[in-house]
Amino acid sequence: MPPECLQFFKLYQRFTSLSQAIADLDRAIAPSCLVHNDLKINNILLDLNWEQTGSSVIRLIDWECAD
Repeated sequence: MPPECLQFFKLYQRFTSLSQAIADLDRAIAPSCLVHNDLKINNILLDLNWEQTGSSVIRLIDWECAD
């Protein structure tokens, strides 16, 4: 398991609002297709102040193919 997964899990345990944000995201998104088929924790971006701003925006980036 990558260290980033453990880091995310620690945040998930520490902030109950993160689990709610993930649940809200699950209800808010429409099914879509990712082209690279390599979605991993390293490719998920959250707003640095997501808890203070209430932002549930999550961005996906493919670091290996970014130009």
